[in-house]
Amino acid sequence: MSPKISVVIPSYNYAKYLRQCVRSAAEQPGVDHEVVIVENASTDGSLDIARSLANEYPNVRLVTYTSNEGIIASLNRCWSEVRGEYGVLLCADDLLTSGSLARSLAFMEVHPNVGLVFGPADEFSGDDAPTETADAMRGGPPVIHSGEAWITERCRSGMNPIFTPEAMIRTKVLREVGGLNPELPHTSDLNLWLRIAAETDVAYLTGCLQALYRRHSSNFSGTYLRSISIEMQQRWAAFEQFFLTVASHPKRAEWEMLARKAVAKESRYRAAREFSRAGVGSADSDYESLLIIADALDPAISSRARRELSWAIRIWLGPKAANLMPSLWVTRINRLLQRYLWKRRARRLGI
Repeated sequence: MSPKISVVIPSYNYAKYLRQCVRSAAEQPGVDHEVVIVENASTDGSLDIARSLANEYPNVRLVTYTSNEGIIASLNRCWSEVRGEYGVLLCADDLLTSGSLARSLAFMEVHPNVGLVFGPADEFSGDDAPTETADAMRGGPPVIHSGEAWITERCRSGMNPIFTPEAMIRTKVLREVGGLNPELPHTSDLNLWLRIAAETDVAYLTGCLQALYRRHSSNFSGTYLRSISIEMQQRWAAFEQFFLTVASHPKRAEWEMLARKAVAKESRYRAAREFSRAGVGSADSDYESLLIIADALDPAISSRARRELSWAIRIWLGPKAANLMPSLWVTRINRLLQRYLWKRRARRLGI
């Protein structure tokens, strides 16, 4: 008999974190679930740890591969191992909080129209998991967003509010929309959430933390976040690939316009920041490529003449002097305020 929930864990050279991760999933109370470790030819002893965990916990099973085909192939291998009605992808360096699966399952069981549910997740660094914050514990009833409304907000902000371990997916919906897109090595998760929202409603559980996302020097995301231009390219690619799947949707043109403006605006802001930082020792600033990305996405975001004049002045002044321009500080403060408000709203409403 298949379990109700499958928690799938991709494992590759995260021996340091694997035991803590698996235990956070295997010891979830009050649910019928399995934990599947998908081992992708690790060389750091992860396989031995995975074997011992499979022997220690009756609800843990181990799937091994003799080769590593890259991050997306690894994650899709995980999704293919889901046998339960619901699936959770938990990377080997992240953690579930106690009761996370029970809370998500209880909600999904009475809301068949919802294909994706998630809740608050905190970032942390180091070996020890933090305790829940007071902010995370203040919450109200769950919030259900129509798929269209959730997509509209994603396009308007250009942001992804989901880390991944805090999300539970209805397996039937996952099979219908397909797995992760191999053309999106860094933003395939955002693309998947959008495709699910195009088919079902999306819900957010307020209150208790659902998961903990660990930041460390070996994070896969860190390899591309070092290049802001690649980050912006990948962010737009997630939206662009999504728009191809909803080509006939009546809101497709509206969504694309919003996403173009959001990513272009962020790219222009990042370009200004990159240019100003070049004056304090940054030898690899890629502000020019960011401006190219922004102009390609949304050339009408402001008048070209005014934009070119602004940059001509900035370049003439040089990075250090340009960093003191009042207009740049106004933009920076406004952007920080908008970012803060977005994070607060995402924390409260999941949107």
